Amino acid sequence: MRGDGPLMRSFADLHVILPGPGPGLSKIAERASLLGYGLIGLTLKDRPGDPGSLRRVFSDRGVDVAFRIDLSPRSRQELLSLLRRHRDGFEVVSVNCTSRGIWDVASRDKRVDLIFFGKGAIGPRIGLPRGASAALEVNIRELIVPDGGRDRAYALGKVKRDLEVAFRNGMRVVASSGTDDPELMRAPREVASLLKWFGMEPGDALASVSETPISLVQSNRMKLRGEGVCDGLRIVGGGWRDG
Repeated sequence: MRGDGPLMRSFADLHVILPGPGPGLSKIAERASLLGYGLIGLTLKDRPGDPGSLRRVFSDRGVDVAFRIDLSPRSRQELLSLLRRHRDGFEVVSVNCTSRGIWDVASRDKRVDLIFFGKGAIGPRIGLPRGASAALEVNIRELIVPDGGRDRAYALGKVKRDLEVAFRNGMRVVASSGTDDPELMRAPREVASLLKWFGMEPGDALASVSETPISLVQSNRMKLRGEGVCDGLRIVGGGWRDG
């Protein structure tokens, strides 16, 4: 399930949620290919029983797929337990930060790739702990279909606050769809344009849907093969350890 094949294009959407039974997955793969994505992060609840069949749905359409899991811990201890259980089974690990304590741990534990704020940001004034390594993810779905019946003004404010956390702390940003509905996916350059509207530099906005997510997956695949990554060098025998 490590998908060691080459990444075929230059754009990535790392947060596409596995839909329920039916043709939904094929439609997502078709939509991803049509929009120009070469890599999709498919979000699962657990390790797939048949990863090859899931990958083929995308590879048949010229799209690479990385398996992802979203963790929603209620405490620091639960987060560490979940990381020990799931890190080696997924190419992308993200954490929904619902409190300052979880943010402090998730943002500096090297086993965490992405952090995001699900039900409202915990505040743009929070600081980044020393040694932080995770990137902050913005889910575009929040702007298209605001959660909980809230209006779009609230959704715009939330994304703005989330990005302020990244700007304030010098964090890398990854922009994703965050949906299981192909109709809510958007082309990568459209996503980058949205982030520019929120104040991101054009180069950084484009990197959020290209270089940043792609390099993240490439690095993790090396680690899953047992190769450490340090200053651009491969070190055989590497891997994740408790942060």
